[in-house]
Amino acid sequence: MTAGVGGNTPKFALLVTAAYALTLAVLLAHHEMWADEIQAWLLARDSAGVLELLANLKYEGHPPIWYLLLMPLTRMTNNPAVMQALHWVIAVSAVYIIVRHAPLTALQRALLPFGYYPLFEYGAVSRNYALGLLLAAAACSLFRNWRQTPWRLGAVLFLMSLTSLHACILAIGIVVGLVLDWALAQRGGYGAPSGHWQWQPLGGLAVAIAGIALFVVLVTPAEDIGARGHWRMTFDIALLASVVGIYVDALLPPSDIPSFWFSYKEVVIPFVEGVPFFLPVLMLVIALNLRHPVALSMYLFSVGGLLAFFYIKFTGHSRHHGFLLIALLILAWGRASLAPTKAAASSLPWFVKRAAGLLLTLWLVAHAVSGIHAAIDDIRLPFSNAERTARFIEDQGLEDLPMLGTHDGAVNAVVGQFQHRRAIRYAEGNRDGTFVRWDKARLTGTSDATALALAKSLADEAGGPVLVIHIYRPLQISETMRPFVYPLASFTGAISDHENFYLYLYDPNAKSAP
Repeated sequence: MTAGVGGNTPKFALLVTAAYALTLAVLLAHHEMWADEIQAWLLARDSAGVLELLANLKYEGHPPIWYLLLMPLTRMTNNPAVMQALHWVIAVSAVYIIVRHAPLTALQRALLPFGYYPLFEYGAVSRNYALGLLLAAAACSLFRNWRQTPWRLGAVLFLMSLTSLHACILAIGIVVGLVLDWALAQRGGYGAPSGHWQWQPLGGLAVAIAGIALFVVLVTPAEDIGARGHWRMTFDIALLASVVGIYVDALLPPSDIPSFWFSYKEVVIPFVEGVPFFLPVLMLVIALNLRHPVALSMYLFSVGGLLAFFYIKFTGHSRHHGFLLIALLILAWGRASLAPTKAAASSLPWFVKRAAGLLLTLWLVAHAVSGIHAAIDDIRLPFSNAERTARFIEDQGLEDLPMLGTHDGAVNAVVGQFQHRRAIRYAEGNRDGTFVRWDKARLTGTSDATALALAKSLADEAGGPVLVIHIYRPLQISETMRPFVYPLASFTGAISDHENFYLYLYDPNAKSAP
């Protein structure tokens, strides 16, 4: 990587950030929020207070900062679009810090914000992950001379640990590197006299470690959590191949657009193909940074922690894999900001540095092309049909009918879009609610026949018709049920096929199909 800083001025940073801010504003105006975005909104909205929110998050696997930011917004409005406005501020702030302070060339810093991750995954999609990018960038900007002002960096890492598990892993990697940086400095490793121990930096690190410890306390799952509580502790060669493939794939921009969102990085790279790429890339990173032990330790602990989590817990999706690239940004920033060992500046020939800089620029160009392509498709196509479905229900005057949702993990997106707050009967667990509770009660399967039986039960309970909201594909209706089930509308063509919705009216008083 190059550490050039051409064009490193506030004016340049403001210009690039303004271009990103305008692009993201247009993208957010056209992005239809999907289930996971709305799930966070519903949790913040329908938790009675902070303590209840923390209890509900025991089923989510996420720490609370994003939800705590949303909570006051939900008390001011029922429109989840305000969540997108908050996310815009977070994403734009992250980009400004990166463009203003990252140790890259001007062209590289101009390209980076328009890559797939900053523009789409951590820009258009309003989740807690953008907070991790923002605070990781803020932490990196404080690397230089951190031992003189350790409390600020400690506070940033404290907050970073409470944004997501993946950000917490990066925070752990940074803390490990900073401990090494402090120890080397005390022992004269940077040319300073040894024996003059400075203890103040450890106070800042203690603050960061407190955030990591608090993360563990807050995210420890509830006893009745469902499938998300499973840990894989046995050796699985296929799974190992998948994790190896994640590391390699994370370096590559998405290529399957517009169906990129569920197919991107979901294909397992065979072990015989993954290892030959994985090992040389990792060895090259290590070789190029051997004289930068602090930055290298940050990277290796971060990447090792992420890959270990992908193996033993959840292989994840592209939004999770992107943290492998944030770790690469931390490595570059650490190289430039934290003192290297002696002679590090002359460790590489000039032509190697030039080639590395050129390859990095071309790589960022490829990511920018994919990011803009993804943005165009998100503008051109509906990402989710949840809002369209909710508006249809309201326009047809059906919002007061009892409702059955046949998959809580997708129908919640429709529930969060209603102008007036209301609960729905979810087929999973056969219970009323708004946000999804990922517990064992919802693990029973819900076939089409079961869903229609639940609709009949709800209709008998309510003494009238029931609105059924189904996802993914049309309901398969048996001959005995057909006279009572009327198709009303379908909303298809979403980028995420789990965000296509089919509406039916179950009328127990009907005598024959219309």
